[in-house]
Amino acid sequence: MSIALSREASRGAGLVLFAGLCWSLGGVLVRTVEAAGIWQINFYRSGFVALAVGALLLGRYGSGTLRALRDTGRLGLFCGAMMAGSNLCFIAALATTTVADTMFTMAVRPLIAALLGWTILGERITRATWIAILMAGLGLAIMMGGASGAGRLVGTAIALLGSLFFGGFVIGNRAGRGIDLFPAVALGGVIGALASAVLATGDLEIGTFDLGICMIMGIVQAALGLAAFVAGSRILPAAPLVVLSMIEIPLAPLWVLLAYDEVPSATTLVGGSVILATVVGLALLTARAGKEAKAQ
Repeated sequence: MSIALSREASRGAGLVLFAGLCWSLGGVLVRTVEAAGIWQINFYRSGFVALAVGALLLGRYGSGTLRALRDTGRLGLFCGAMMAGSNLCFIAALATTTVADTMFTMAVRPLIAALLGWTILGERITRATWIAILMAGLGLAIMMGGASGAGRLVGTAIALLGSLFFGGFVIGNRAGRGIDLFPAVALGGVIGALASAVLATGDLEIGTFDLGICMIMGIVQAALGLAAFVAGSRILPAAPLVVLSMIEIPLAPLWVLLAYDEVPSATTLVGGSVILATVVGLALLTARAGKEAKAQ
């Protein structure tokens, strides 16, 4: 029995690690794009996300796919819009500042979700979470305080806005417990593509090479990573799920360092390390508190 459980846990961990690996490719893929701008990248990336997730939905629901989309209702549209906003900010931040600035800033997403849950849903925030929020704020202050040039400040602010959108997506999912909101990811792809088409004022021309990169971003980096994460989340508890998925944070700057010699600043590394250690530490502390509560 214990061996079977161990194998199941190992499979879950492998799936979540694979998800983090997929997600970590976002920065280096955006740097690889030759000529496409923010709106073109996000339009095609979002379109491929919608197609890939749509294929997964067809595999799960078959002829009931449209019904599954309709059943998400207004909450599904809200979650889709939040996901679209998060993805757009992710691409815009990567195009504006360094990959390290973007990834370390977006590591605060669980803490922003906790704040939104407290504000909107009335969820309780523990003392440890409040301390973590303050520590993450300190990390962000260190990063932004050492930023040289308006680009890095703007990019970090955009990444923070993306984290807020993602927090909205999480809150929508919490509010809709009992509703399958996975179809909202496909809706997010459609909404993101439509918004990008409007913001691009119809200029969606893209080269074949850049289109291929966007296809990899949409299908592999985003959709495949999400599918692996969802599969792993059905096996692992919340705390190891968060910790293992955080592998994307250090890996993303590593890929652009190796491929394009993009070196993070000292303040980014210091502030980012504070944020990453805080989020991981909170996840581990929460897991320990949960075990102690069950034991009593």
